Amino acid sequence: MKSSSDFNFSKEASLIISFLRGERLKEKDFSEINWMSFVKILKDEEIYPLFYEFLKDKDFVPVKVKELLKFLCKKNRERVECLKDETIFVLKKLKQKGIKAIPLRGFLLSEEVYEKVYLRVFSDIDLFVMRKDLEKAIETLKDSGFSFNIDPQEERFLRNFHFKFYNEYKLYKKNFLVEIHFDLLPHRFKYTGNFENFIEVEKVKIDGLEIYKFSREWEVIMVAVHAFLHRFSLLKFILDIHCILSKFHVDYNKVFELSKRFRILKMVKLSLTLSSILFHTKIPGFLKFNRIPDFLRDFMFKEDDPSALKKDLLSILFIDSFPQKIHYLSSLLNPDKRIYRILPLPRFLYFFYYPLRVLFILKRRLIYFV
Repeated sequence: MKSSSDFNFSKEASLIISFLRGERLKEKDFSEINWMSFVKILKDEEIYPLFYEFLKDKDFVPVKVKELLKFLCKKNRERVECLKDETIFVLKKLKQKGIKAIPLRGFLLSEEVYEKVYLRVFSDIDLFVMRKDLEKAIETLKDSGFSFNIDPQEERFLRNFHFKFYNEYKLYKKNFLVEIHFDLLPHRFKYTGNFENFIEVEKVKIDGLEIYKFSREWEVIMVAVHAFLHRFSLLKFILDIHCILSKFHVDYNKVFELSKRFRILKMVKLSLTLSSILFHTKIPGFLKFNRIPDFLRDFMFKEDDPSALKKDLLSILFIDSFPQKIHYLSSLLNPDKRIYRILPLPRFLYFFYYPLRVLFILKRRLIYFV
């Protein structure tokens, strides 16, 4: 299996991984790094609060670096504390309507795993609701001041395509974004089984409110799938996996069985394998790959977004079954909001979006070879 050194990360990135792995760093370890590059990675990967706690009292750290990290952390703390308050407000509103909503990541993950809400960067509110409660949840949020923040015609388009395609609805209120998720995976990753019948939840009390949360095994699956869906675009997604597995008892056999049941085992194994490679997370062999593709390096610590072709290749390789792979490829024809904003059409002309989508695919993928 690869080690993190096989990815040929920069000195700055390698130092960051060593710290997050739990290695004790000394002044000499920072002697040859480019501090601006170092801070840029911390900011881009959204892990700067953890480093500021370590570096703020160190004399060898340049004053400007400390000031920048302090500013970023102050802004993050203000934002996440507001998001926590708003999440609890939303959960109370939904509970009053009899809707069981489960927070995904957000403040609950921060406080349980990182112990302080401000030590993890997040910028929106992700909630899971049962499909049967979806419309009721949307109406409850609208009554609480949220909206889709778009005109009715675009909302109609998004309801027909984008929202159903990604199995999520996005609603806004001032500086807050709530994403309502109503399935395990976006529609393009067609899995098998009835997810809702196998959800395991626990109850915790936050500020006097009883909140539902996923069991530890489901939490591991959810963060692993989330990291995969975002193509490992942020180091914090993989770090979440490492911290959960390092801090809590997890029934790995149950993780394996649930992942296998829903045919998402390859996705989960890839995310756990990366956690093992980068952070030396102790994971049993049946939940790791012996080899992973070299091009995964292009998805981490990236300057530019990986090509759409590489993203598709990653998905095709790690979707479990052949029918799922065919479904994924066919789903690429689904119109997205970029097409609508280029050419808004009335509903009876929506069929024109499919040939337009083909042109978009050719432009975004075949240009890779030019």
